[in-house]
Amino acid sequence: MSIGTFAVNFFFILSGFLIYQSWENSATAGSFLLKRFLRIYPGFIVASLLCILMIGPFSTSDFFVPTGYWTEYYARINWPRSILNLILLREVEVPWSFNNLPIANVINGSLWTIRYEFYCYLIVVLLGTLKLFRFRWFNLGFFLVFWVLYALQEYFHIYYYNWEELGIAGKPDFLPRFFVYFFSGILFYQHRQHIPRLRSLFFLSIFICLLSAWFFKGLLFTLPVFGSYTIFYIAFSMHIRLYRWSKFGDFSYGIYLYAWPVQQMLILFFEPYMNVWNLFSSATLISIILAILSWKLVEKPALNLKAYWHLNPGLKLKIPESKTMAIK
Repeated sequence: MSIGTFAVNFFFILSGFLIYQSWENSATAGSFLLKRFLRIYPGFIVASLLCILMIGPFSTSDFFVPTGYWTEYYARINWPRSILNLILLREVEVPWSFNNLPIANVINGSLWTIRYEFYCYLIVVLLGTLKLFRFRWFNLGFFLVFWVLYALQEYFHIYYYNWEELGIAGKPDFLPRFFVYFFSGILFYQHRQHIPRLRSLFFLSIFICLLSAWFFKGLLFTLPVFGSYTIFYIAFSMHIRLYRWSKFGDFSYGIYLYAWPVQQMLILFFEPYMNVWNLFSSATLISIILAILSWKLVEKPALNLKAYWHLNPGLKLKIPESKTMAIK
């Protein structure tokens, strides 16, 4: 499992936990979707447009051939398809971008997971509207079914759609993986009052994850349960206090949106000076600066519309003095 895959899996675990909380705090399915729209779309659209309009022209070797380059660049873009991609939360397409780099023709390769994240939101709306979340056995069964489908994919290479792109649905073969991790977060939220927060279980969870990764190649299947326990144990620590991260703003989404093109541009223009540590440190600093700007200028103003439309703004997490994975 690559570090990127590991991070995406944990992202879906945390997302399931917090998005289900948002569902419980929403008066209607419409208000829930509107809040999710305000959180996802404005930042995504602005970042995508910046990639197309500003980063794209500088990302090709043709940029160094000045005659008529800018006019030709914008003429080559399929604008109707680009607008459709923005609506459907698909990653930006500039096929000739970064054409001389090891990862070529991808201007922002991180954005591909966002539409699958939104599909998870739609599943929450569907199951919540049908009142199925009230049946805890159903939620566990839903999780186990996709866990089995995920296992069949990874161990026996049974891919039901052969990774075919099916229009709006994307690649359905990704869904078992994402649903497993997303519903793991939901289950942890639903049972948070009853899951003990014990140091012994924390170390046992780490041991099981390491053992499964080392001996059985099974980290993909122990991570939804024992990896979830590990990350929530840390998140609810009274000593580490990670929940203070968002004290000055929620910059995580902006970092996610801009890190890829920042890294690509640094490699393109400063490759002789870029080892892994120089790239990591410089890309992190620049991405955080862009994330702060994205939060201040785009994301936060969009979220402030919740008050205008009288939406529940959501609850800030407070870590309780308790022995469980609970929030106040």
